[in-house]
Amino acid sequence: MFCVFAKWRHCRRVLAVHLSRTSDTMDNTASVTQVADGITFLRSGVVLGHSATETGMMSAARHLNWCRGQERIVGVAVEVELAESFQFYKGAGILASLLLVLVFQLLLPNRLSLRSLVSNWTVNVPLALIATVFLSLLCGACVCIWAVTVRERGVGVFEAAALPYWMQVAATPLILDLVAYLWHRANYRSPLLWRFHAVHHSDVHLDASTAFRFHPGELLMSLGVRLVVVTATGLPILGLIVFEVMYGLVNLFVHSDIRIADGLERRLGWLVVTPSLHRVHHSEDPELYNRNFGAILSGWDRFGWTFLGNDADSPVTLGLPGQHGRALMLWEALRLPLQRRPNV
Repeated sequence: MFCVFAKWRHCRRVLAVHLSRTSDTMDNTASVTQVADGITFLRSGVVLGHSATETGMMSAARHLNWCRGQERIVGVAVEVELAESFQFYKGAGILASLLLVLVFQLLLPNRLSLRSLVSNWTVNVPLALIATVFLSLLCGACVCIWAVTVRERGVGVFEAAALPYWMQVAATPLILDLVAYLWHRANYRSPLLWRFHAVHHSDVHLDASTAFRFHPGELLMSLGVRLVVVTATGLPILGLIVFEVMYGLVNLFVHSDIRIADGLERRLGWLVVTPSLHRVHHSEDPELYNRNFGAILSGWDRFGWTFLGNDADSPVTLGLPGQHGRALMLWEALRLPLQRRPNV
């Protein structure tokens, strides 16, 4: 990464030399401003074999265009470098988030006893391991690999719009969070999708491990959605890493059994999803679980008219309609999508 930024600075420096040596020969200051503005488009590049003694506006323009042409080469190199460490960053982010949330869940419990937590983990952890192994064998890091391929081919909205790299990185979490909101809503509109998503809602004790309680079939379908989004937009790998770390932390947080002061949680709820907001979504009442679909930002629910306020003291019966608080065994959770109706 250091080498990449060194090349970027070198390209800017050489172009600045051209501007300083040719400014006296330009007819007006507007031309200087025009070329100077071009420098801001240089986000990376390599300068090889260009003579610093060339003069004139055309020489500076050639340098600018040449550096822009190198941007794709160096940019792809950066993406490949990040892609090689994608799984490490994602795994490290999830592990650090899990440890942090578990500590607060033990120090600031809201409803559950330690016995309930242990009982939950005996089902949710094996289910998560099964899903992880299944996806790893089937696809592995295909989202990351495909994202690099898409950017190498210059496909996607980001490429067409010629957005600066930093803007692409900043927009990626927002786009993926919006897609997560829309996909989450779709799971309640489609009977087929609900069959698989019902496994997540069959947890009668909400805690951090619920964040991993997903049927392998649902994860496979959501993977397909992610691939479509990557193809359409051409998301940068760094943006994907930022989103995965943010999503992992917030997903564990909203499913946790952490008690937060009412005033603080209300203020947080204006920006992000909180445990109380997400707890009402896990109600067995269809009127309630069709609310608060947001993954990270709560604004999507406010804009989509699906937001419903809640606090830590409000009673919520968790689980599926007809489950009546009965915890499912692992094998029951796995075969739940095969039932005629995905309720208990």
